[in-house]
Amino acid sequence: MRLRTLSLVAGLSLLVLSCDNTATTVIGTSIAGGGSDQLVFTEEPTSATMNAVFAVQVTVQTSSGTLDTTFTNAITVAVGSNPGGGQLTGTTSVLPSGGVASFTNLAINEPGSGYTLTASATNANSATSSSFTVAQ
Repeated sequence: MRLRTLSLVAGLSLLVLSCDNTATTVIGTSIAGGGSDQLVFTEEPTSATMNAVFAVQVTVQTSSGTLDTTFTNAITVAVGSNPGGGQLTGTTSVLPSGGVASFTNLAINEPGSGYTLTASATNANSATSSSFTVAQ
């Protein structure tokens, strides 16, 4: 018999027990991260202008992909990739309403191409936005 851990995707592993080369038994799973809920950018910037206000929206989804309307932990956004060395300003932490967090007054103070935002919350897996450009 052989005990192995197989990594399937980032943060998800299976613990398997192999009896021979033809039979494998799954004896456990492991999910790394904040919890079973997943944060998702449902509205994200495609471009922005330096120091101009833009908005993003983050939703909380259950492991089955449905909106988790009961999630109440604060969701925080921050700069992920930061090619221009910019600082994110505005209200960066909000409480979701019905599983949706709206950030309506964000801005980045330096131009650059390839910025991303991250969203995080206690008891949820984080998310990263698509990349976008901040023009001068």
